[in-house]
Amino acid sequence: MGLTQAAGQPIRRFRLRLMRDIAVAIRRGPLFSLDALVAVWQLVLANHALRRTPPGELPLLTGVQPAHDRPALSPAQAALVERVAYAVPIMGLRVPWRSDCLVQALAARSWLARAAVPSDVCIGVRKDELGFQAHAWLKVGDRIVTGGDISSYAELPPAQIGRIPFAR
Repeated sequence: MGLTQAAGQPIRRFRLRLMRDIAVAIRRGPLFSLDALVAVWQLVLANHALRRTPPGELPLLTGVQPAHDRPALSPAQAALVERVAYAVPIMGLRVPWRSDCLVQALAARSWLARAAVPSDVCIGVRKDELGFQAHAWLKVGDRIVTGGDISSYAELPPAQIGRIPFAR
């Protein structure tokens, strides 16, 4: 009996979290529910692309003009950036596969590109007591869309990102 109860605990926790997430989605309205579905779909596509693409061919650099030369975002684009910044990290925690920083950055970039919102995937590094660590985030202008607190990371220049030998 103890083994059955222990095995059922993760399922019960998942169901409780799922019910709580559904209640939040209902309170937030249909736009949030649609955003959650789009975020999951973009995470699926980004995860699939990351698994299937050889590391040297990862499409990290957008090849668009520098951030300071870009036109200002329209109000609709700015609102989309905020929605993506909320939905992608939230849904990244809830999908049943690994959806780490690079997957989230690629998913958010793809979603924003559909609305012609220019963005940059950034890679940063730091060295701390755990050793060398790398992190990816997505920026629109100065707004960090995915990646959370990046203050402890040194951002690599875009020219070096294309030469990073990614290991999986």
